[in-house]
Amino acid sequence: KENSNQLTLEIKYKKEENGSIKKVNYKSIAFLSNKEKAFKLGSYILINKKLSDIKKSENPSTFNYKEYLKKKRIYSQVYLKEDDYTLINKTHYSFYFSIKNIQQSLVQLINKNFQSNNQSGLISAMILGYRSGMDKETKSNFSTSGLTHILAVSGLHIGIIFFFLFQLIGRWKLNKTGKIVQYFLILIFI
Repeated sequence: KENSNQLTLEIKYKKEENGSIKKVNYKSIAFLSNKEKAFKLGSYILINKKLSDIKKSENPSTFNYKEYLKKKRIYSQVYLKEDDYTLINKTHYSFYFSIKNIQQSLVQLINKNFQSNNQSGLISAMILGYRSGMDKETKSNFSTSGLTHILAVSGLHIGIIFFFLFQLIGRWKLNKTGKIVQYFLILIFI
């Protein structure tokens, strides 16, 4: 959806019609407006809204998005506003989530420092390999010209270099301002 962030949620528990809680294991797509706070990866949230089934395309000759998502164990979607969920003060930590949270922080830093969404999206893609911020036209232009691999390769290599530099410099105990300076130093070294 336009002007929204798309997240993939892992659904662990579901409230049944009779009020009982059932343990489940599937995924759902959540749409948050750009005004809403972004979650850190691994965050636990309680959704106070019914999840909607993903509808099958009415046109028989089009791409079957519902089947595509089903293969990824994604069966539902939900549009969330701030009063539709509660952020639980608990986070699942893993190496993957740590790296993705660093990437997410850097994307937010880039978005804050560049006025144009096109510029920030392209910079995030080239430096961090994060293509979700790019507009459809720019993605299409890269794809049509056969240059999509540049975004993936450059983002991967820079991500690896960033990780090692972060491990070297990241052990310093710094306050919030110091951490921002630390990220800038790492980006300069890259």
